Amino acid sequence: MARRLHFHKPTRQELRALLILLQQTTDRIVRQRIEVILSLCAIPIAKEVAGLFDRHPNTIRDYVRRFNRRRLHWITERRKGGPKRRISYRIERQIVTIAEHAPAEYGLHYGTWSLARLQWFITKRRKLGRHISREHLRRILKKTTYISDGSSARCSVKTRAARPS
Repeated sequence: MARRLHFHKPTRQELRALLILLQQTTDRIVRQRIEVILSLCAIPIAKEVAGLFDRHPNTIRDYVRRFNRRRLHWITERRKGGPKRRISYRIERQIVTIAEHAPAEYGLHYGTWSLARLQWFITKRRKLGRHISREHLRRILKKTTYISDGSSARCSVKTRAARPS
């Protein structure tokens, strides 16, 4: 015999919101989530609903768990790809600000920043992070238009302060 789900059925207001969202949305995943939730109101058995939508029963159980926890907020939620951020936007802005200035302004005797020097300064002197790789620094600077000469870790960082005017 099939196992019944612990499914908190949607309230009348939630049902109305689901039906309105079903009519308005064109997103395939959002439509499928709504249809699964509405189907579970009539058939509270994951295996049968999974057969209707050609999905695995564990996927339907996951939908139920998420709906029970987050209610309607979960329906339109989309997962962002990639790993979580390890360096905040605030720290990235501080890194860019440091790279904008010449090393001499910080009491260093270098003419320009290299990725290794900048990494050392950020982690040891300023203590903005325990470890920031040179490749990550290069990407941050490249994203903010401070493009280095090449992709190797030895290249010099061309900053506005280091460029001749």
